[in-house]
Amino acid sequence: MEAPIKLERSEVPISRAKSAIAELQRSIEGLHAVDTGLDVSHYLVDDDTRREIPGSREGIPEQLFIRESDNDVDLALYIAPSVTETLEKHPPSHGLTPENFEAYCIALEGVSHFVLYAFRASHDLSVSALELELQAEVDKFVSSWLLLEEQGLAREAGANQLAKRIFDEYVLRPEVAHDEVDRYHTASRAARGYCTKLVKRYARDSGRGRLTTDVRRYYRQGLAEKLRAA
Repeated sequence: MEAPIKLERSEVPISRAKSAIAELQRSIEGLHAVDTGLDVSHYLVDDDTRREIPGSREGIPEQLFIRESDNDVDLALYIAPSVTETLEKHPPSHGLTPENFEAYCIALEGVSHFVLYAFRASHDLSVSALELELQAEVDKFVSSWLLLEEQGLAREAGANQLAKRIFDEYVLRPEVAHDEVDRYHTASRAARGYCTKLVKRYARDSGRGRLTTDVRRYYRQGLAEKLRAA
């Protein structure tokens, strides 16, 4: 077995901590019962820094940058300023609304990528780009679903609204590379399949115990198992 990957803070300049993004990290780690031991706020980069990183693209509101060398990994996470500004102005914890839903999903996707990559690396396990996208889609659905429930929306009604918004109405940005399109569509289909099963199993549950157990088990599975769960 190779030596465990050591996670290092990115050497690029770091933007100021964003409380809204840190809160999303706490939410995702809490949902999956994981502790990366990292603070995502320390890995956020601004627009100027993002433009200097190989592989960055204009028009993409969130990107996780990974540089692996020997047993070291450098991470940097970019989330567009307009996204964090929206979340700071309209905190999702105060209400998930049309004003903040898109920003919430964009930021949560980036943080989901960060947490899953860090979790796998800390256990000396790899993760593919497809699995990062698949898990992010599941995280968006489940996190939004539970947040809407906390805000008083019945679970079944919330699930129906979210499935339409996240899986039926999503549109890829034109900046997405042509060779990445199939990956995003595959991730969306697989996530929808699994989330549909979650709704059938737990939409009428009065508690969260069985739902979170299912979601945490799925999180720890490999890509092949996740695709079969769709």
